[in-house]
Amino acid sequence: MNRIGLIPNRPALQHLMPLVKGIWNPAEKKPASGTAVRQWLANGTVVINGEKVDANEMLDFPIWSIVVFPNSDQRRVTIW
Repeated sequence: MNRIGLIPNRPALQHLMPLVKGIWNPAEKKPASGTAVRQWLANGTVVINGEKVDANEMLDFPIWSIVVFPNSDQRRVTIW
């Protein structure tokens, strides 16, 4: 099993794209696209290790949790 540990020199958007492809985008009423993921990162609706990150921020720390829509009880998706 491939586990996420240290992910050097990868921006948040590049790392999240394969993980959130199947998440439902309520605004577009279809699965998330790359544009939607970029907007989610800009709006702070994706939280990594309890912190909001920018789409171009390099992820070089251990990933313990990824949560999409953390403030919504109905739409919250915990990936890690």
